[in-house]
Order: sequence, then structure tokens, then C-alpha cells
Amino acid sequence: MNWCALIAGALAVLYGVIGGVFVVVGGAELAGADTLDPVGAVVFLALVVISGLLLTGGVLLLARRASGQWTVVAGAVLSIGGISYVLLRTSTAPMGVTPELAASANTELRQIAVVALVLAIVMLALALVPRREQGSRPPTW
Repeated sequence: MNWCALIAGALAVLYGVIGGVFVVVGGAELAGADTLDPVGAVVFLALVVISGLLLTGGVLLLARRASGQWTVVAGAVLSIGGISYVLLRTSTAPMGVTPELAASANTELRQIAVVALVLAIVMLALALVPRREQGSRPPTW
């Protein structure tokens, strides 16, 4: 296994576990809410899918399965899209994604989202590095 795949797999598992924690906390928050915000529900479902893809792909990648690479790539691409949406929404909407976020931690949310975006891009790039066959040597010029 090359180092790029190992690092991408570890990042994907970490990302998936952290996303899973957010899913549990967000699910409890949604279950206790009086009204259901449609945007919040879609974001929640997207987080469930992304976390599942990254956790599954990371485990498959660490187990040296070829399908893990493409599962991590799919999760990373969806993650980049979702984080970009959050960054765009929090910087263009006068009240942020929701009034609660605007009142509490819009700046902190953007800082966390930027770090998550950079890690997702790194994970995507590392997952896309081609695997070298066992026993093969790099080309010499």
C-alpha cells in the first residue's frame, strides 16, 4: 500500500467518525425540534450520506480494496460541495444559514468549514494518486 492511500484512508475514517458524531448530535436536535427546517433536513441527510461514504471508503482503502479509492473520492467530492455550500451561504446570507447560527457562531463555523474544506481537498488528491503494482519500480529517466 502506498503512503498516499494510507493517509487518505486514515483521513476518510477520521472524517467519517467526526461526521457520525455530528449526525448523532444533529439527529437528536432534529428529533427534539418543534418544526422541521427543510434545508436543515437536507443538510442532515447529506451529512449522513457523506459520513457513511467516507467511513466505508476509508475502511475499504485501509483494507487495500480498489473500491475504497472510489468511495473515498465520491465522499470527498460530496464533502467539498457541501462545505462550499456552507461557506457560500454563511458569507452571502445576511443572517447566515439559520438565525441561530448567525447569532451564535457564524465566524467560527466558517473557520471550521475552511479547515474541513482543505482536509477534504487533501484527502481527494491523495485518494486519486494511482496505486503502484506490487514489485514494480518507478520509471527511470
